[in-house]
Amino acid sequence: MKNWFGKLRSGLGKTSANLSTNIKKVFALNRPNKEVLDDIEEILISSDLGVKFSGEVIEKISKRSFNTDITRQMVIDCVVEEMQSILKPYAKELIIPNSDLPYTIVFSGINGSGKTTSLGKIAHKLQRDGHKVLIAACDSFRASATEQLEIWAKRSNCEIITGEYKSDPASIAYKALIKARNENFDVLLIDTAGRMHNKIDLMNELQKINKVLKKNDQAFPQLNLLVIDATIGQTAIKQVENFKDIVDINGIILTKLDGTSKAGVIVPITQKFKLPIYLVGVGEGIEDLNAFSAKDFAEALLSG
Repeated sequence: MKNWFGKLRSGLGKTSANLSTNIKKVFALNRPNKEVLDDIEEILISSDLGVKFSGEVIEKISKRSFNTDITRQMVIDCVVEEMQSILKPYAKELIIPNSDLPYTIVFSGINGSGKTTSLGKIAHKLQRDGHKVLIAACDSFRASATEQLEIWAKRSNCEIITGEYKSDPASIAYKALIKARNENFDVLLIDTAGRMHNKIDLMNELQKINKVLKKNDQAFPQLNLLVIDATIGQTAIKQVENFKDIVDINGIILTKLDGTSKAGVIVPITQKFKLPIYLVGVGEGIEDLNAFSAKDFAEALLSG
């Protein structure tokens, strides 16, 4: 885990440097507490941590600094503590339960979010851990997505179900589910087409996939994971909102933390939607997707 924390700290470098540099600037001059608090609140909001969170941190600092000067360490401690208290209840490990039913996970997200790659990395990890994994390539309108998944399936020694070009994605998902049930697969991972949240026809297609699975058994899918690209910052909040309106999103994967200064957006997302955060990605490598830890995330974010 030390190696992973190093990767996480490095991956969060842009966000951390942005936060730390700006906080240091505030304390470069000896100024009244009120001015310091105003500046800190502005820095937290501009780092995509959200208005609600920023206000709560300022309140905590105000109480702690009563009759004393605010210090840089006091600010860092308050931010880390508040972040951990918000995120810790929603840090969840992806554990496959023992069941007669295949644990079915549908992956959703916009184009370029890292959805297909995340699925491939999870397939590799689950297969390595001894689970029998089936992959369903339901992005039938983009040949490259199927080809990418076929590479991951071969690499992970997993079976894969594909369909004809432009065939109905829901029918591929159903076919995969029947195979997974009949052949006692532990896990079924369903890739879907990348879609913008404002494309009604594509969102309806995602809804149809979920409905078809539920027709087989109301237990399916057990998990609807939304893969969020951390580089988009506050836009992610609207995406989560719209995806949740269409399907029962009940978990998050946050990717591309190594390419952004906007990683703090996971805080307002969690405050607003209270969704479990399963995994975070900090690179392209097969081991660069790992379980989310609120403590590690908060400490890495303020380590600059």
